Amino acid sequence: MARKKNVIAPNEERSVVAMNKMANDIEKAREKYGDGLPFEEERILDCIVFRAERTSHEFQALGEYCLWYKIEVGHGRFVEGLKRRNIEVRGAYWAMAMVEKFGDKFDTVSNLGARKARLLTTFTKEEIDEYLKGGTLGAIPHDDVERKTYSDLADEVRRQRKKSKAKDEDHKAEVKRLNETIADLRIRAEDPMQLTDAQRAHQLIRKKFTPDYTLALAEVSSGLRKAISIIADAERTEGIGVQELNEWLNTFVNDSLRIRELMDEWRLADENPNPVQDNFFDIIEGKAGV
Repeated sequence: MARKKNVIAPNEERSVVAMNKMANDIEKAREKYGDGLPFEEERILDCIVFRAERTSHEFQALGEYCLWYKIEVGHGRFVEGLKRRNIEVRGAYWAMAMVEKFGDKFDTVSNLGARKARLLTTFTKEEIDEYLKGGTLGAIPHDDVERKTYSDLADEVRRQRKKSKAKDEDHKAEVKRLNETIADLRIRAEDPMQLTDAQRAHQLIRKKFTPDYTLALAEVSSGLRKAISIIADAERTEGIGVQELNEWLNTFVNDSLRIRELMDEWRLADENPNPVQDNFFDIIEGKAGV
């Protein structure tokens, strides 16, 4: 009997899901960042211009208006609107990141100064919350954050992030070794002579394909995270504007398209596995032709 294939959701259904998510995001943005008045694009741009021209204590309001505007109109129109009103896009992204990371503790962090506050956005919200409670900032002592110069603090952040990354890689490697050991023990504990065909299939695929497939997925995940991090670093680099970023990213268009094509191929294979024949064990044991 032929194996029933999984069915991919129609494009219409995916569009409905995407539209519902967008509507939900907009509603949340109105509640979280709105000022109680209806959204009007030019009015919000006026508010952003006004806040951008004020002193640093208005930085939080700038970030909130920018978040609201971006979620209402989408990324492309958000960037176009800021450029049309001569607002520095990179500065707007910093303001949004600081609002999202610091929340109602924004004033406390902004007392460190804009440059140090920006450094803090490289930490997780949990690490920032711990620091604001009087604890460490990652592995950096609490008092060192305020006492150190910006350059010294930046160097320390880079050192801590490098150590953290190495620790994460060691942990992943250890987990991989443990998973391989557990899988091997499970296989050895099973009596091949008493296994059903399905059990033998699970045994075979775990032993033959799991290690390489796990490693391949880990490498893809690590590579994409690294690519995202590099783009974020480029966006935060002083002296680099939107035009330079876009021109730089455009040189990788072909690579990006190929990655998207490969992701589509992988998703199709993952959602619709299709063995050559249903008599799988006859094939691998040489009892049937392929």
